[in-house]
Amino acid sequence: TGNQVNNGTITMAAEELRNAVMSYVESELTRLESEHLLRKQHVFSTPQLPVSLVDGRRMLLFSSSNYLSFGEKKWKMPAWENLGAGSGGSRLTTGNSTAHERLEEKLRSFFGVPSAVLFSTGYTANVGVLSALGRKAEIFSDEKNHASIIDGCRLARAKVTIYRHADMEDLETKLKASVAVQKILVSDGVFSMDGDILNLPAFLVLAKKYRAFTIVDDAHGLGVIGRTGKGIVEHFGASAQPDVLIGTLSKAMGSEGGFTLSSSAVGTYLRNQARSYIFSTSLSPYCVTRAYEAFCAMEKSTAAHDKLVKNIRYMQAGLKKCGLPVGAETAILPVPIGSEEKAMEIAAALWAKGFYLTPIRFPAVAHGKAILRLTLMADHTKEQLDALLSALSHALRFRKKGICL
Repeated sequence: TGNQVNNGTITMAAEELRNAVMSYVESELTRLESEHLLRKQHVFSTPQLPVSLVDGRRMLLFSSSNYLSFGEKKWKMPAWENLGAGSGGSRLTTGNSTAHERLEEKLRSFFGVPSAVLFSTGYTANVGVLSALGRKAEIFSDEKNHASIIDGCRLARAKVTIYRHADMEDLETKLKASVAVQKILVSDGVFSMDGDILNLPAFLVLAKKYRAFTIVDDAHGLGVIGRTGKGIVEHFGASAQPDVLIGTLSKAMGSEGGFTLSSSAVGTYLRNQARSYIFSTSLSPYCVTRAYEAFCAMEKSTAAHDKLVKNIRYMQAGLKKCGLPVGAETAILPVPIGSEEKAMEIAAALWAKGFYLTPIRFPAVAHGKAILRLTLMADHTKEQLDALLSALSHALRFRKKGICL
């Protein structure tokens, strides 16, 4: 019948569309593999330790963001925080517990700000803040900002102006040319791939001059830079701080989640307008409690931060002796390689010798600008750092000579 023919035609068309999608997926996987851009996951059987069990092998780990080595600490969890594993809903429904309230109070006092708002991750914090605040603004974004900032700008559907990395002169040129009534400047505090630090004082001066609102993501600064590890504002001894400072609990604090620091008005606005806050299940009370204990530990002692800084300086000196570039005093020390294929080869050679370093490739960095992203933890020992320097120097030296390792 006519209906049967039509149904059969519709079924065939749907199958063809499905096949077209699958064909695209398969061709993209083939392309990614041929360009050395296909990612594969490793499996950890231990916490993020300097010596971790990865894919069943004991590896010296130099790729973790567990900067203060808090991720494996066995904090004494307060009895009042026995609130279960799941939060059961978003913060505005059933997902707001005494754990969440207490951590936000700790963040306000720790950083000395009027408002702190917890998000499920640092990524959702960036996406939520920019999509909520940037709707009617022109956003000025550093070309090397994190993907979560880029995605937040896209979701805001705002005009986005990209300025050259860390170039305050280029930023000012673009601000001068802008006719936007609302302007937002957004930048990483510590850049996640290069490990360099935003010139916060100059950034804030430009914001004041051009009446712009400022947002800084200090995910890789917290616990690492600043006299006591409080991040970029303390690092510069700034008398002022960004209008919104974004942080994460999943790196130096060894837990999960993100947060914003701001004025009371902005904090209230985000709770009512940031979609990633409103429509996302809130953090597990367990993770919130672990983060709270981590901040308490930082308040009591700078020992972990001091150990990390000592390791950073030691590794910088070692890299310099190897003839490698030395960046800012952060826990991220990129080793430039170049081609994606070469980066994969060197990472594989180091893996075979028991060193876990992540090869960073496009789109995290530009095509042909692959790096080995070396990150440090407070609990790395001098012997472990020396072992890495020796293996890295050996791998790079022999790879230049075309010798397979």
